[in-house]
Amino acid sequence: MLQRKQWIPLATAILIIQAAVEGHAVFRMIRLGMLPAGWLTALVAVAAGLLLLTAFLMFGGMKKGPGRGRRIRRVVAVVLSIVMMIGSILVSAMAIQMNDTVRKVTKKDQAVSSMIGIYVKADDPAKTVQDAADYTFAIMRKFDRPNTDQAVASLAGVLGSDPKTSEFESAADCAAALYGNSVKAILINESYAGTLTDIDEYQNFDTDTRLLYEIPVRSGTGADENGAEDTSSDSPAAQAVSDLTGQPFLLYISGSDTRSAVLTTSRSDVNILMAVNPKTRQVLLVNTPRDYYVPNPSGGGVEDKLTHCGLYGIDCSIKALDQLYSTDINYYVQLNFTGFQSLIDGIGGITVNAPQDFTARGFSFKEGPNEVNGEQALVFARERYAFASGDNQRGQDQMEVIRAVIEKAASGTTMLTHYSDILNSLQNMMVTSIRADEIESFVKMQLSDPSGWDVRRFAVTGTGGKSTTYSMPNQKAYVMYPDQASVGHASQLLTKILSGERLTDEDVSA
Repeated sequence: MLQRKQWIPLATAILIIQAAVEGHAVFRMIRLGMLPAGWLTALVAVAAGLLLLTAFLMFGGMKKGPGRGRRIRRVVAVVLSIVMMIGSILVSAMAIQMNDTVRKVTKKDQAVSSMIGIYVKADDPAKTVQDAADYTFAIMRKFDRPNTDQAVASLAGVLGSDPKTSEFESAADCAAALYGNSVKAILINESYAGTLTDIDEYQNFDTDTRLLYEIPVRSGTGADENGAEDTSSDSPAAQAVSDLTGQPFLLYISGSDTRSAVLTTSRSDVNILMAVNPKTRQVLLVNTPRDYYVPNPSGGGVEDKLTHCGLYGIDCSIKALDQLYSTDINYYVQLNFTGFQSLIDGIGGITVNAPQDFTARGFSFKEGPNEVNGEQALVFARERYAFASGDNQRGQDQMEVIRAVIEKAASGTTMLTHYSDILNSLQNMMVTSIRADEIESFVKMQLSDPSGWDVRRFAVTGTGGKSTTYSMPNQKAYVMYPDQASVGHASQLLTKILSGERLTDEDVSA
């Protein structure tokens, strides 16, 4: 056993290190700004109390002679000190990770990239982009031209010479040129390429062609060269409220159809308005089908699919929805499908209610409650062919998944036990216009009052048909013509909850 002269400096050093590590953890939690005052007071009291207890165990009975009891106290003191230091380090790491994630997803100058793809026919002999050096590449003449020009310049650097290009009016015209063998490759934004499967002639584009090469660009708007409105995030359409925790607010949830690990400018396959009343703790979800036929703000009001508005930036979608419902959206959250899946896995899965028995993409769902992981939830939210109402039911199921996520994530236990997975899933996969301090205030409010939220849902409907659109001007594609009665009722519901009123079962069942 260490003698008194040896033990005192060692014990003092251990206590100093413990105090420093605990103090750093407390500092990080205070700086995080998410813990209620009562929680912070309890944290400081526990840290100080355990530090004093460790000191007592280390130095208690020092004037007495050697004894077994004192040896046991010292061992307990050292073990307690180690445990506290490890715990404090973990708390500090959690706070730092949370702070970094919040800062990243709310970064004002965060650029959303686009991915330009080079597509060839599925049976084309080219294996690398160098094999296609002498090909003629079809490009769109006006749509997404800034991004296209960047990609062409980048490709020239890869090939060592300027690639040969041929201009066409639209993505469909580029596809027609490839199918007709007048060009051997298409150089096009992958989001625009995704629109081709909506056209009967190119519904098998994904299998008829092969993605040969990808070129990332950092533009972020699909505006054309002919004066279309700039809807980039430099001039956001969404306007924040003065107090996120005290005032009702309207949040636009945009589900990007990109499958890449980094969020890119793309179509918005999920379009849900979430009206939140923090006083009544009530949430209204309003789903708008992706194929809704609405005026495109970036196309001078020419009608387009709502999903195509996402090609021109998040603000284009916001303005289209504001016009549809006569609202003023306050915030947006844009999440890609990869992030959506990771988030659900991060919170340990969710429980969703299926409207009927159905099978989709290898997964079976039973009518009623289903425990699902991220991949299963993604399939559940995207399926439409299994239902007679198609897109209308898909919208309902998307809201069902969001409801389940809200209920699961609102649990304090979930946040504490899965915080690392949740934060990791959001990195690079989510952007939001909500400020960092607003997120901190909202989390603090939820921790202060962990009671649940009353989530109500409503979906607007419409009638399917085929029309030309701003983004595909020369071909008819499937669209959904809005049912104005359902749109009007959705507007009334949004107005009611945003004015501070509470919705009833009768309101959302109408």
